[in-house]
This record gives sequence, C-alpha cells and structure tokens, in this order.
Amino acid sequence: MLQQLVTANKGRRGYTYTHHPLNAHNVKILQDANSAGFTINASTESVEVADKVMSEHGIPAVAVVHSDKTDRFYKTESGRKVITCPATIHDNVTCATCGLCQVADREFIIAFPAHGTAKKTVNAIVG
Repeated sequence: MLQQLVTANKGRRGYTYTHHPLNAHNVKILQDANSAGFTINASTESVEVADKVMSEHGIPAVAVVHSDKTDRFYKTESGRKVITCPATIHDNVTCATCGLCQVADREFIIAFPAHGTAKKTVNAIVG
C-alpha cells in the first residue's frame, strides 16, 4: 500500500510523518520511500532524538518541542540546525507555501512547538 502511495505522489511533493518504531524493516521502507520522492519524516519527542535518527538512518526527522520553545533557529547539542516550523510562528505561512517538511535530503530538523488543547499534556511529555 505504501508503494501505491509513493507512486501516486510522484512529482507532487507529497510528504507525511510517522511515529512507527525505527526497526531495520521500517527504516528500510522509509529510506526507499524518501529516495523515490515521497518524503516520510520520522516524528520524535526531542530534537536530540531527531538528530540521532537523521545521523544514524539518513532519514528526515521532526520533533515536538515545549510550547515555550519558539526560537526561529537553534542547534542541537551536537550542532545540527533546528528550524521551528514557519507555519507555527508566522501568520502568513502555511504548509502549502512552506514545503520544508517535503525536503527529504535536508540536514536540519523541523521543530513543532506543542499547541492546541493538549498543549499541557504534550509539554509534560517533551519536558
């Protein structure tokens, strides 16, 4: 089914996120989909874990961060650049106009500050 999704999105800048375990089987599937033009971002609960995922597996990663963390740019402890999702901090930016999450071969992490009705719960999880 994933191959059908990858094929259907050929040339369309399609992307998504996954929270599936990053075992050898799943990592291979993610690498193949990303190489074929359908970006699947590994979703993590910290920029440190996202940094590790990108370094160890070569797949794009995003991280949920505390709602107070709204710096536009910062770095992980190892020096990898983190960009806060522009759509979360700028009124005139949307996913359709941004496109950062669609870039599979990027070297930076995209951070999403906790928001919405579950913000307190998410803040407790991500610290």
